[in-house]
Amino acid sequence: MQRATFTALVLLTLGSTATACQDKRAPELVTGYDLTLIEPISGDCGSPSVILSSVSQSFGPAYAYSNSRQALLADQRFRLVDHESTTAGEVYIAAHAYNDGYALIARCGDAATCNHLAAMHKTLVRSSRPQVLCGSMPGLGAQVAAFRPIDPSKDLPGSGKAAAACARLSACQIVTNRATPDDPLLACLKEPEKFKLDCAKRPSCAEVVTCLQQP
Repeated sequence: MQRATFTALVLLTLGSTATACQDKRAPELVTGYDLTLIEPISGDCGSPSVILSSVSQSFGPAYAYSNSRQALLADQRFRLVDHESTTAGEVYIAAHAYNDGYALIARCGDAATCNHLAAMHKTLVRSSRPQVLCGSMPGLGAQVAAFRPIDPSKDLPGSGKAAAACARLSACQIVTNRATPDDPLLACLKEPEKFKLDCAKRPSCAEVVTCLQQP
């Protein structure tokens, strides 16, 4: 009886240890984006980062960066964390003073993640020009605002948020069909009244696209 109890305890301990180890494993690398769209950095870079977007000083430090947020909402495979990390696959994003304006900066646990993050951003926000860097970043100032990790319950565009709605419509169309023609984001921003902005409130990109296709 004692031996059976001891064996059960050992198995329980091993199971708990295995579960704990599994929970701490590094996230898998996001792939599937065309790296020729960007200038990737070497895989052995020890301090990789990406300038996802930059704006002039007139936009202010609290600028929402809705294009970037909606791209990350459309492809939620990137693991955003609330601190700088050295874990492969994890990304910390924050807004910084940058030259004479501001920029949204992503710092990754490894170079491959930064390369694929930049490629994803360029794919889903076609007018963007993400830049992947290794090491110091000339012109970078202090952090001015945090970039909250993606939360589908909070990040779907609300009423009156035309820019965010256009960004979501565009990102969802492209993430579900890379052959989507032209630049749907710029077309929507130019004439938002011609687009079904309410479709951006759908919880999944598949539902967004279905909504757009309905007469």
